[in-house]
Formats: sequence, structure tokens, C-alpha cells
Amino acid sequence: MRERNLWMILAIASLALFAIPWTISMFAGQHTFYDVCEMNSKCSKCHADVWSQLNGSQTVIAHKNAANNNNYTTYMSVGGIEYGGSVMHTMDYADGVHDSGDIAYLWDSNSGKWEKAVWEDASFNPTGELKLVSLDIDSSGSISTDELCNFCHDTRLFGLSGTHTQRTVRVCDDDRCHGNRNHNYNDPDFFDAGSKATIVGSDLSEYAHAAFYLSGCNEPSPHAAGLPFGHAAGNVNGSDISKGYWACLGCHSDAGVAITFEAAETYGHDADEETPTRYR
Repeated sequence: MRERNLWMILAIASLALFAIPWTISMFAGQHTFYDVCEMNSKCSKCHADVWSQLNGSQTVIAHKNAANNNNYTTYMSVGGIEYGGSVMHTMDYADGVHDSGDIAYLWDSNSGKWEKAVWEDASFNPTGELKLVSLDIDSSGSISTDELCNFCHDTRLFGLSGTHTQRTVRVCDDDRCHGNRNHNYNDPDFFDAGSKATIVGSDLSEYAHAAFYLSGCNEPSPHAAGLPFGHAAGNVNGSDISKGYWACLGCHSDAGVAITFEAAETYGHDADEETPTRYR
């Protein structure tokens, strides 16, 4: 009996020797977990389908060029509303007047970065705090599709903070992207003529697509708007981002749309009881 129990113990121990390495490997060896709170996270590890759609899109090339403009990404991260080459005005200047405590960012040629400055005594006083936001994580000189995800979803470029599940959605008619009927802070001075950067949103309100755009602006999307830089964005409906950007996706993406056409009511000429008359 003892011998039988001994063999059973040996058999169980042998199985454990095979099972334990697989268990450890499953969590430590086979998978690489990226810190999703950092900008170097590999979004394609979980969103390969989205990555493939973006990577094959012609429209995404323009967004990669914009994302590779460190001045522009810095401007987005500080809530810029006006760019003057050597100064970035922030939301504090929305009223067109500099008040005590207003913040701007001044170009510091020595460091090659933007320096935070506070308006006091009729001038901006540098604070020594330097900032330059780059999405080129691997320093390749260009933006990969993985790096581009941060351009629209990283909360730090939206004046917010949070974990992966709290990341934001920056849509086409965002205040600092293509603008909307309320705010248009995408300063064209960031882009040269060769970039063919365009401003939409306000323009959409004036052309053939106005009906689609304005209708969408009056409906909430599933995405919460938040208060970027402590202010309500111009493309919101209630507490959510509006559906105005859907008008952009209709022409500039491969987004599928399900449409149901309902046949109009028809009128036949088979009522025998009616008195025949001439058409007028």
C-alpha cells in the first residue's frame, strides 16, 4: 500500500515539474506587458486591427507629418490658442487681454525648447520650466503608426491625466486640430504651404456638407468631453463630444456605414370605382 502511494506521489510530482514552467512562462516569458500609462506603449499589441487600418490609410500620412512637428505637439499639450513663432499664447489669452498670472511659452534658442512664462508687471517673466513634447519615441526622425496613436489618445496632449482606460479621444473637429463652429485654434503658421494643412469645422458650416456637420454637432457621441485645460471644448454636446466629426469620417476614412433605404409610398391607378377624369 505504501509503495502504491509512493508511486502516486512521484507521478504527481512529475506532472508538477512539467506544469510549473508553463505556468511561469505564460505570465513572465511569453508575454511582454507595456506600461500603458507611458507614451511608448505599443498600442498595436492589443489593437492590431486598428493599426492595420491606419497603416494602410493615405489620410494618416498627413497626421504623421503633423505629429512629427514638435512645436505643434507642444502647443497642443499646453492648450495653445495662438502661435507667433517665438511665443505660444494659451487659453488665458482667450479674451485678448493679458492679465496678471496669464501663462505663455517662449522659445528658448539655447535649449531648443519652450520655456513657461508668467505675465507680471506688463511682461512675461520666464520661470525656467522647459517643455518640448515629441512623439518620436524611438528617435527615428519620423512617426510610426504605433507612435501616432498618442497624437489622438494621449491625455497629456489634451490637458488631462489618467490611465489607459481614461485616455481621451481627440476627433477631427477638436479645437486644436481642424477646428469647429465655436473654436478654431489650429494656427496655420505651424505648417508650411507644402503640408497642405486645411482647416475644417467652421468651413464645413458654410459649404455643401454643412447640413451633415451641423446636424451631427447637435448629437452627443459615446465619448466624454472632459474639460481640457479647464475649459469646455467647442465641439461638445452636453458632457460628450458631439458627432460633428462623423461628417469628416464619411469622406476621409474607410469607416463603414450601414444605410437602410425605405421605399416611398406609391400610388396606383387601379381604383375601378373612381370616375375617370383628365390629368390637370
